[in-house]
Amino acid sequence: MIRVWGGGDIESEHFYDECSRLGIMVTQDFLMACAQYPEDEQWFLDQLKKEAEYAADFIRNKACLVWWSGDNENAIFGSDTDTDYRGRASAYKAIAPVIYKKDYSRRFLPSSPYGGSLYASNTKGTTHNTQFLGDFFKYMLKDDVSDYKDYFKLYNARFIAEEPVLGAASENCLKKFMTDDDIYGKELSMWLYHTKSNPALKTQVFEYLYSFAQGILGKFKNGKDRFFKLKYLQYEWLRVSMERVRREKWFCSGVVYWMLNDCWPAASGWALIDYYGEPKAAYYSFKRSAKPTILSVDLEDGMYKIHLCNDGKAEELTLKWYAVNNNGEVVYESKPEHVYSQTNTSFVALEISQNQVPDGCFIVADILDKNGFVDRAFYKKGALEITASNDRIDTLKTDGENVRVKSNAR
Repeated sequence: MIRVWGGGDIESEHFYDECSRLGIMVTQDFLMACAQYPEDEQWFLDQLKKEAEYAADFIRNKACLVWWSGDNENAIFGSDTDTDYRGRASAYKAIAPVIYKKDYSRRFLPSSPYGGSLYASNTKGTTHNTQFLGDFFKYMLKDDVSDYKDYFKLYNARFIAEEPVLGAASENCLKKFMTDDDIYGKELSMWLYHTKSNPALKTQVFEYLYSFAQGILGKFKNGKDRFFKLKYLQYEWLRVSMERVRREKWFCSGVVYWMLNDCWPAASGWALIDYYGEPKAAYYSFKRSAKPTILSVDLEDGMYKIHLCNDGKAEELTLKWYAVNNNGEVVYESKPEHVYSQTNTSFVALEISQNQVPDGCFIVADILDKNGFVDRAFYKKGALEITASNDRIDTLKTDGENVRVKSNAR
């Protein structure tokens, strides 16, 4: 799913046609965002009606369109029971009558987020976890963020229309506007300059990324290590947040990440694809986490719970788990467990007591079908210290589209 947000645009016809062809759902905001508009003046409402008529005529016959939203975050102080809040008049007096007439088969949500006693509810309607970045930023600067997997659990909701993930772009991207010394050197001015921030923030966005990456992945050893961790943080952030959503099906019915693509050459930021169209680390995390069938390991009440999340076909699967030490050595390997997985389900396939796992080890779990490997998940208590693989890579082969890497260690 792609959400076209209120600070964006009505996209080209080619965009909606391609989304329809590829089976990509689209939610469309009307073009207002994060502001107060003159909605008590008739000229403004009349202009909004014209815009709504144009948009409805242009997009309503596109198969990809799922629902409309009146704006982005204008109504953050609204509620289902309040009849007077910012954004309400624009939505109900100008846009809604047009949509109800021209596209009555689709839902119209007066704002994004929408629903609950206060919009951005975690129990009703849609929410934006980006609205809680103030609290999240404070957490990112803490000395100890080793409980980050549990902290992410606070941000579950019924449908998450904005979920933030932050990380650095690829080297290919950065070298178009930064030198090697800018990227790997001690001076960080170009990282700060090329990472879009908000002038209202006392601490710049890159500084939050810098702190959080070290808190989760370990202190930077050098410029190369720093760059890797600034990228990999986004992979881990998306993995943990999306596995949480998959585990919570059907309480949570979906997540849309903020954001898909950069609209400027950014060194780091919220996008999954950089300005030049190259995937960032989180893009690959999304590909893995969005597979029809995945595993997710969580630690709860002293038990490792291996969840099987299946949005694919019902089938008989084989589950195995391993205890692995910090040197990558397997110190325990379980016997295969046969698991029947129904379609459209998420359930705990296996529980393992912490006492079954040797001290200093973490859990790795594999799921296999009749053709072989399907997915691998892991859980490591505390922070995720990253260490160099050094000589563990034996061979590297490519046949054009696929790259094969063979390692002498797990």
